[in-house]
Amino acid sequence: MKTKSFTLTKPLLLLFFLFHADLGLAQMTIHVINVGQGNCIFVEGPRASGKRTTMIFDGGKEARGFEIIDYLKSIGYPPGSKIDYMVVSHKDADHFEGFIKLLEEGYKIGAFYDNGSKKNQVDYDSTLIPLVENQSDKMYTMKPGYNFNIGNGALVTCMVSAGNILGGKVISNLSENDKSIGLLFEYGEFEFFSAGDLGGGEFSEDKSCTHRSTGQKNIESPLLEAMLDEGFIDKQDGIEILHVSHHGSESSTNYEFMNGLSPAVAVLSVGLNQSKSYEHPRVDIVESVLMAKANCITAKPALVLQTEDGLNSTKTSNKGFAVGDIVIDVFNSGNYRISATGKLMSNYDERSKVGLPITLRVD
Repeated sequence: MKTKSFTLTKPLLLLFFLFHADLGLAQMTIHVINVGQGNCIFVEGPRASGKRTTMIFDGGKEARGFEIIDYLKSIGYPPGSKIDYMVVSHKDADHFEGFIKLLEEGYKIGAFYDNGSKKNQVDYDSTLIPLVENQSDKMYTMKPGYNFNIGNGALVTCMVSAGNILGGKVISNLSENDKSIGLLFEYGEFEFFSAGDLGGGEFSEDKSCTHRSTGQKNIESPLLEAMLDEGFIDKQDGIEILHVSHHGSESSTNYEFMNGLSPAVAVLSVGLNQSKSYEHPRVDIVESVLMAKANCITAKPALVLQTEDGLNSTKTSNKGFAVGDIVIDVFNSGNYRISATGKLMSNYDERSKVGLPITLRVD
């Protein structure tokens, strides 16, 4: 049985409000849908002229496609609905296969984006792409700097794609994971970052402190530098929420990236007892990095929320809170509220332990 406690640090405690009234108007809503071992993020832009612009970023494994459909139906988007932007971070099955089910069931799309990878992926090339071509003639390779106004000033901007980093730096000879698209979602001063399976590399200053070990390249450090240089994030305030890359694998979230982004909340997409090879999410990431137990982490500890618990393994952390589908409402008042559905494959719904729903103030 899991035994966890959650004690707010003083700075984070000051951010909590004990009321759940309407905190503002025209909110952007980010849904981190529980697809187990995979990613799926559905975003609704602020309401403008009676409608909301929508984007779906990654689609999980094929077996979870109908769960995505059920979730979308529950929030008012049944089959036949139009999704304005469909984005695949990279061509790994747990990031795109669910889109096949969405399109087969009748969802419409406005425009489709991927990383332009030449990886030979049969389900992608022979099944997904023909379905996309039947829905839209707007198919693009995502490039750094591409941005989407999703209503009332809410922006989605590509920071990295296929090793091309905002500001012009290019890193080559990459694995498919390191070709992942990274998107920054902004509304007012609120920022949420997600980047598929992007890597943070392995280098001595990090490994000796966090104990991370990976064969992936370090995309995170030059990406952080570019985001700072281009003024997308502030070094002092960081960002509000980090969707942790690669499901909390050791390949992600090096100490420089964590310190630079300094997220108040870290969200992980993981699957119950899945990923026996990677043992997601790893102790070295959740506890050493995100919870700031390593002495090289100068950022404050993040509140760690997970869609599920991960593998039952000594290398897998169970310190994050498993809460099911995670919903982030961002208000124009400068507050954001985090809630969750509690829909899990296990019986350990930990929403009450962490006090969800909670409301935080943007830095």
